[in-house]
Amino acid sequence: GSMLLYSLLYLTGYEDITLDQIKHFRQVGSRTAGHPEYGHAAGIETTTGPLGQGLANSVGFALGERIMNAAFGNDLVDHYTYVLAGDGCLMEGVSQEAIALAGHLKLNKLIVFWDNNNISIDGPVSLADNTDQVAR
Repeated sequence: GSMLLYSLLYLTGYEDITLDQIKHFRQVGSRTAGHPEYGHAAGIETTTGPLGQGLANSVGFALGERIMNAAFGNDLVDHYTYVLAGDGCLMEGVSQEAIALAGHLKLNKLIVFWDNNNISIDGPVSLADNTDQVAR
């Protein structure tokens, strides 16, 4: 998901992410780390670190939006929260707990883009997991 984020930031004109930075994806000193890091470039809202953390953070952002909207109304707080997640992210327990909470709280302004390619950093997802994510 991180390369998609960097590509979108580049294509939408964020100056911190250049084509040269994209060419140096996951290289020491590049703004395009394997896991996006807050403060390294505009448009990156949180440091995701270990797999699944971005999903959990996004549930917190969506819940925060709902709480702020209830307090201040649509004129001040009215947005969606988007998260990019891969198969490896969904294999982590923290992401499953966060998804369960989002469903329970009906956080309908949380949009998850899931890269369902059956690949994790270790290889095929089937090496470690056989969960039917769609059914779950």
